[in-house]
Amino acid sequence: MKKARFFVFLVSILLLSSCGGLKNQSSIHVKDSIGGDNFSIKINVKRAANTSPSMNFSIDKSIEELANEITKIDSSLSTIIWQDKFISVGTDSNLFLLEQIEKLDEDKENEDRYSFFAPIGTFEINAPSDKYIDMYIPYHLIKGLANIQHWPDYENAYPKTMVCEAFGTIDDFFNFYSKFEQCEVEKETDSLIVTNKKNGYKMELHFSQNENLLTVAFDIMKDETS
Repeated sequence: MKKARFFVFLVSILLLSSCGGLKNQSSIHVKDSIGGDNFSIKINVKRAANTSPSMNFSIDKSIEELANEITKIDSSLSTIIWQDKFISVGTDSNLFLLEQIEKLDEDKENEDRYSFFAPIGTFEINAPSDKYIDMYIPYHLIKGLANIQHWPDYENAYPKTMVCEAFGTIDDFFNFYSKFEQCEVEKETDSLIVTNKKNGYKMELHFSQNENLLTVAFDIMKDETS
């Protein structure tokens, strides 16, 4: 069997701002590497760092104030706060995330720092040949996925089972994947099958309830078209 390596990175944690290159800007912007959409919000921010695929910045607004300000700037957008640290910013056919992150030494007491990014994880696969694939990952609906490098059984040609605590409900996960034009999602009793229409790969999300704890296991499935 071919070896496989599987990496999922939370870009807002791994791609923190460097000390240099920070500047004030009149907008924040991000790109969805799967759908290709470029998205921006016209809002004045400080000490911005464009660390593609994320953008980090500081602003004198709490997470509640920032969520409200975004909908005032553009009434076509919807915002929801998750886990007291994420803001989901929804358009008609896409969704992006803001995460409150650690402040810089230069930040003032009334300022907070955020990372703006598309909710995407990158998987390295060695079947049938070495390549990287992108899949949408609902970071705001799960816990414990920051800075994870997952090493599966090397005898398995495809990544298998990464288990996380689920913050949202199964319906929240279904609604998340239904947002994206490049996704097809099928719902079963305790699982979702998500297809990335751009690269043909599928991902199964299997949910398990143990008393008050809901967990979700992510499994990448073989591209049947390759």
